[in-house]
Amino acid sequence: MNWLNHLASLSNVFEKMSFYFSNALNGTEAIVMLYALLMISFHGLYFISIIKPFRRFIDYSSSLKFGLSELLPFILIIFLVIFIHITDIFIFAYIIDSMHVFPDSITSFYFVGEMYTTVGYGNYPLPPQWKSLPMIIAFLGLFTFAISGSVLFSVLTYIVADKQKKEKRVK
Repeated sequence: MNWLNHLASLSNVFEKMSFYFSNALNGTEAIVMLYALLMISFHGLYFISIIKPFRRFIDYSSSLKFGLSELLPFILIIFLVIFIHITDIFIFAYIIDSMHVFPDSITSFYFVGEMYTTVGYGNYPLPPQWKSLPMIIAFLGLFTFAISGSVLFSVLTYIVADKQKKEKRVK
């Protein structure tokens, strides 16, 4: 079969997309998707509120003479990153538990933790109406880890730029 025949044999893209959306996300999973979007938005706002005080501290401490003034706030930011991810897991586990996807709370917590970190180790049978739930939670985890990584990279870039400014002033 050549590629033109193959292309002609494919079904309509819009029909397939309509089929996927109508069968993949039912009403309850759409609500879970809304919660995920809200959590990603909160995650971004949380980090914006962390970066501004950090930059003010770096600007203030650059005028001081003591070294490693950036180390303590950077360690604090790392702890805050870990804290927000654990909080995300707890919140999403609470949401999943309140929708009675699993018979007990601990199973909801482990399921969300494994999907959020994209480990996917456990074998948790899901009812048919929740089959796309792992994808939603995995995307939530991927996006929030990407936001966290970019924030940590931004903070390190700001520290390095401040160090270079200090070195230029000394010379």
